Amino acid sequence: KQVSVILQQLTGFARASIQKSDKHNFANVVKILSLFMEDYLQMKGSLHESWFDATTNALRLSQDFVSLDFSQVEGLKRSKTWVESKVLRQFQTLYNTSLTHLPEGCLLISIETVKIGQRAFEIQDKETVDLVIRMFNTYIRQCINQRDVRAAYNTLHQYRQLAELLLISETKPDWSTAFAISIAKYMRYYASVAASIKLNFFVETVANDIASISETAFLLGIENFVPSDKLM
Repeated sequence: KQVSVILQQLTGFARASIQKSDKHNFANVVKILSLFMEDYLQMKGSLHESWFDATTNALRLSQDFVSLDFSQVEGLKRSKTWVESKVLRQFQTLYNTSLTHLPEGCLLISIETVKIGQRAFEIQDKETVDLVIRMFNTYIRQCINQRDVRAAYNTLHQYRQLAELLLISETKPDWSTAFAISIAKYMRYYASVAASIKLNFFVETVANDIASISETAFLLGIENFVPSDKLM
């Protein structure tokens, strides 16, 4: 589909901007992708079922989906998230490139990823919120692999804000607290990975973030918010 091609082209333009240290154009592309997602999620409910069919040849052969097996593609069809998956994969590509060539780009991508999660949460699109959480986990793994504590700090801060967003909404669905708990548990897991390679600042950051999420849950009177029995 043309949407897939255009998204791919935008990412290519953003990567070229990173290589040229063109922060302005890079930021513009990231924001365009984010605004596209905001508009798309707004109109998603009115789209015909055929739009969500990720098994078409045009999509199966796209760069982001060609390596997926049929069951994974069927999963995108069932969850109606091939567009969201496509955009977030573009963010992943740009995040990985930014780690090496444009560190501040990681913060911008994290901020815009939260915005996508927030918009999806507002329309109670559980599947897209789940994709956003998975993408944050991918960002954090890359930070640990690169031992980039600055990017990790900024990314964890945004991840924490997503968790707190899931808790504070007055009209939150029944799955939002479980998702917030899962974020805290993921943080704890990655802290243990970071501790094994002596990334102590990462561990301290996670401890503070989990404490903040837990405090928010306590102040809201949310019962049984137990992300773990201990941080490490």
